[in-house]
Amino acid sequence: NDMAGIYVRGGSNNNTINYNTVQSNDDGINLYASTDNYIENNTVSLNGNGIKMGKADGNYISNNTVFSNQVRGIWIDIAASNYLVNNTLSYNNGYGITLSDASYTTLTKNSMVNESIWISGYDLEYWNCICLAR
Repeated sequence: NDMAGIYVRGGSNNNTINYNTVQSNDDGINLYASTDNYIENNTVSLNGNGIKMGKADGNYISNNTVFSNQVRGIWIDIAASNYLVNNTLSYNNGYGITLSDASYTTLTKNSMVNESIWISGYDLEYWNCICLAR
């Protein structure tokens, strides 16, 4: 699929996306200009990007399993005050987590196997990550 498996576009706020299996898309889950959403307990694999957020503020990404995506596991771009909590990321081909101008982002209790984090911008609020090498 050349589109997102799940796509939430601007003006659609306060959504809960949970207990889905999303695979084989350009983006698994894509939030654009959408705020105060919960992305929880999903399995996201074999996409271009696993979970992608742009201009999306105040979102909670928690308890997701994100693996074997071709570009990035989780990508947050030009966004503020997002929370990544207790996610498991493994074997994504690019970066496990990419933060690009993602100010006041909180990362806590995320487990990463064979992954790296790329940060560009400013104001990473809190970082507590369990990182395991292969």
